[in-house]
Order: sequence, then C-alpha cells, then structure tokens
Amino acid sequence: MFCTACQDFLSAHWSGGNWLDSDYENLPNEQRMSGEEIGTIINSAVDKWKEYRGTLRQLTDSAGQGCYICRAIKSSIDGSDEVASALASDDLNRIRLQCLDQEIDGTGLLLFEVLKPEGSIHTIKHILAIQSEADPEILAAQYEYPDSTDLPWSIAETWLNQCLETHEMCKNGLHYGYVPTRLIDVGINSNSKIHLIISYEQTIQGPYTTLSHCWGALQPLSLKRANLEAFLDHIPWRELPRSFQDAVNVTRRLGILWIDSLCIIQDDDWREDWTRESSLMEKVYSNAMLNLGATAGRDGSHGLYHSMPRIPGPQRFLMPFQGANRTEIQRPYCIYDFLMWKKELGDSPLASRAWIVQERFLSPRTLHFGARLMWECSVLDANQNFPCGIPSLIGNKGIFKTSIKKQTSSLINTWANLVELYSAAQLTNIEDKLIAISGVARRLSSISGDSEYWAGHWKKSLPFTLLWWVKCNSRDAMSRPYTAPSFSWASVDGSIKHWRWVNIFGVASSRAEVLEINVENASLDPFGSVCSGYLRLSCHLIPIRLISHQSQHQFEYRGYENDDRFLEFWKGSNVTTRVFPDNSSVLAHENIHAIPIRGNDQHTDGILVREKKIAPITKG
Repeated sequence: MFCTACQDFLSAHWSGGNWLDSDYENLPNEQRMSGEEIGTIINSAVDKWKEYRGTLRQLTDSAGQGCYICRAIKSSIDGSDEVASALASDDLNRIRLQCLDQEIDGTGLLLFEVLKPEGSIHTIKHILAIQSEADPEILAAQYEYPDSTDLPWSIAETWLNQCLETHEMCKNGLHYGYVPTRLIDVGINSNSKIHLIISYEQTIQGPYTTLSHCWGALQPLSLKRANLEAFLDHIPWRELPRSFQDAVNVTRRLGILWIDSLCIIQDDDWREDWTRESSLMEKVYSNAMLNLGATAGRDGSHGLYHSMPRIPGPQRFLMPFQGANRTEIQRPYCIYDFLMWKKELGDSPLASRAWIVQERFLSPRTLHFGARLMWECSVLDANQNFPCGIPSLIGNKGIFKTSIKKQTSSLINTWANLVELYSAAQLTNIEDKLIAISGVARRLSSISGDSEYWAGHWKKSLPFTLLWWVKCNSRDAMSRPYTAPSFSWASVDGSIKHWRWVNIFGVASSRAEVLEINVENASLDPFGSVCSGYLRLSCHLIPIRLISHQSQHQFEYRGYENDDRFLEFWKGSNVTTRVFPDNSSVLAHENIHAIPIRGNDQHTDGILVREKKIAPITKG
C-alpha cells in the first residue's frame, strides 16, 4: 500500500494513462499514440522531482501503517545518525523523489534522496525498482513468508536439490570423494552426541557441509592440542556459540560438518597444523556439498537466525495504463528495493571478512542466513522473496557466479576483481594476507595450468598488473610486519584498485619487459606467505621531480632539465597527472623515478619507484 503523499507522487508519473499497456504494440495504428506524444510522456516523467511534504512524525506514522515508500525512506534515515539528527527538527523538505530509467511499459527505477543538511557532506540515496508482474522472474515473487527464525526448509531444500541435479556449472571439477582431515559428527537428532572425527582413522560416509562465520571479538570455542582428545569423545554442546549450534541442527538434515575453529588446531605457539590445513582450503570448500553462511552475525553469539533491520520485501500494486481507444486499464506491478542483494549480502558483517572472499568463491553453493534466506551458486542467486532468482533489473550480483574460462584474459580479470574485493575486506592477522586468498589462487592455477604465481601476481599478467594503486582512504597503510615485496599489492594493508586500460585511448603496447622475478616462499606452499622477493625489468627509468601537490591525488611532475626521456612518454613540458602514492612518504622522497609500463602516442600508464637504501652489514 502507499500513503496519500506517495500515491500522489506515483500518480504524477503513471496515472491518467501516462504509460502504455504491454500489448500496446499490437494495437491498430488508429488506436496508438504518436512517437512525439510518447516521448513527451517519458520526458515529463523522468525529469520531474517531487519534494516530500510532511513532518518526521507523519513519515514515521505512515511507515508504521505500511506505506512501502515511507518505510524505505524511514529505513534510510534511521541508518544514518547524521541525517537522522539533521531531520530531528521535523523539517523534511530535504527529501525528494524522482522516477528515472523508465521503459515504455513503466518498468524502471524510483529514486529518492535526502539532500545535504547545511554544513554537511552527507547525502542518502535510495533506489526502488518497479517491474511488471507479467515478467516471469516477478511472477514467482513471494510477498509473504515466515520469519527467518522459522526456517522455511522447503525453499532451501528446493534450491539445493535443483543445484545438485540440474546445474552442470556447479558440478564442474568437484570430487565428492575428498574429505577434510577432521570433521564433526553431528548425529541425527538433538539427543545425539557431537564429536570430532579424524578422516584417515575411520571411513567417513556421506557429504559434508562447511560454515562461514565471523569470529568477532568473542573468540568461539576452538580446537587446541590440550582438548583434542576430549573433542574426539564429545564436544560440549553448551559451550558452542549459537551459530555453531544452529549449523549443527541444519547439518543433521544433510550429513557431517566442518568448522574452521573446531577442525584446525588454533594454538598460537603451534602453527604447523594451521599452516598445513590452511593450504587445503581450496579442497575443503570446493568439495563441500553446501556452505552455510552466518551472514548477519558479527560473531558466533548471534546464531544463524540473527535478525538485522528488515529491508522491506517486494510489494504488489496496480498501475494505470492506456489501452485500446485510450481507455484506462490497470496492471499488477511489483515494487522492491533495488539494492536488496547488496544490502543484505554485500554489506553484511560476513562479507566484510577477508577470508569469506575465497570461501564464497570456492564453495559451489552457499545458503546465507540473514533477515531472509539467500541462495548463491554459479547459476542462481535467489532469496525467499524471489525464490526463482533475483530480478535481472538488479544486474550482475557479483563475481561469485562468474563462469571461469581457461583463457588467460578471463582468469586475469577474475583475479583482479577478487583481489580488489579482498583487499577492501577486514583481515585480523595481516600475516595471513596471501594465505587467506591462496585457495583462490590454487583454484585458478588448476583451471589454467599456470603455476607461475609470485606473491599475488601471475607471471603471464606482468608487467601490466604492476599498475595497482591504493585508494585514498587507505593511504599510509603499508603492511607491518612484512607480507610481500613492494611490487605486490599484498605489501599494502588497505584497499587497492587495478588501473585498467581505457579503450578510447586506442591500442596499448608494452613499455616494459619482465626479465626476472624471484620470491622466497615461507613454506612449501607456493601460494602462501613469502619471506622476500624482487623483480627485474627492462624499462625506461626516468628521474622526475614533484612540482606541486594540488589535491589528494592530483600532482604536477616534471622531468629534469636536459633530460627529454620524460617528454618522450608524457607529452608537454609541464605534465599534470593523476598519481596514487602508496603512502605520503613517497611524496617527500627526492629520488623518484617514473617507469612507463604501457601506452601509445595518446596515453601512457606507469608507476613511480624510489631508490631503496640498503644498510651496510657490520661484522664484528
């Protein structure tokens, strides 16, 4: 339902036959509108903003009475302390709504935003999608469903069986004969004793599930050398956090369970087991029948069924259309949150954890527990409201359902996207920088047959993947302790991006060549941590000087007098260029050189390097 104010807004765009019936194209010419008339309708709708008139109390009351748009606006305001405080005076004239990106049949997006309060830089934008029920992916929408605390297992079971039986893409390369070193026998009901089992000491039958969860500040019950023998007999139920208990209950429908903290020895002074088992993550997650995601919980105390603020589900409403002889008819439409997938999964506590990037990527299928159940596999992204698939209007939900091809370009792009996502996530132990994504590297290596992997880089992608840069909000975040050589993105504790070539510049050619790359691994795992490394290039090494610092990422550089090498690649005597230093100390350094990496006559991309002083060795 909509309140009067929101209904008036919608009426300004759709009522009176402003939009055309889906069968309009089949009408005789004499019953159809001219192209000029249609264009006028679309332009008048898209270009029109409408201010929200009313008080904060009226908005709150309307949201409480069920107005879909008011609920969405109120939810966005409540999610920002700054905006909520600014609107405490009941002045809502900063809220406005607009329709945009509409199709001829009325399908499109509804945007509302909260404008900046005086002296503030904060703006909230929220997008709702409107789509016809005639669309097959909307036809299956569920407008009511049980709360997540009452597990609608029939939906989850349908997703699982459908994936196992019909999704060939989800079965490629999997070997269900593999079992992890340790697993948890959960029994068959609540009276069953749960205990740890060692796979090489007994025959294990049936598939296993895994659990992705946030450890959080509350450290969960963990396996230690001191309790290993006790856990082989039984794991104390009451000491398990709620997320683990819920995972046990779900797994009793499916088989046996693997949880990292209970299946890998966690002693800080005994890393041998952890190092060995962490190198097996690619096999553990890839061969699991199902991965359970404690997606909404910041730690294990919340449980799988933790309820976070509910994003309104879709709502059905009738939209007026112009039919034959310009008579008004009404068609059922669906309005839903355009960013529901991002808000409930992409922005979830679980997704903020760096380890989860490879767990989501490697798992053939994941059942996420949040405000509503969500399903994620290589073929289908779905939730309880859209059990047959998230509407395509939302677009690509992410890189986790990307079909990985053996072509080098496909693998490089997939790796670059994953690294960007991974580097923006939170990693408790910076020493795990390369380990926590090693399973992804191992999977891509097995697909491509390429084993030349060096501290986060694939040799085939060099030197172009040297063109990574640190996002502004991650500056001065060089990794401490040492995690990787400085040419690697893993040397930085912060969010990075890869500089991609823009086609408008034309075809680029390489300006540098890799002569030698050497990395010393910290263990036998070639995809794990490293101790040291270096890279030798055949390139132009051009001394430059910083002239001015204009903004956070805008600098003016020049070559030195009587040195034309800089002008050879960057045209003009004074060059202002976008530079993204890893940390501010680079700017103050005198011995800075530019290395062109790729380019053409129109444009050049390169990196800045500085001379590293090596302290002399004193013998005594």
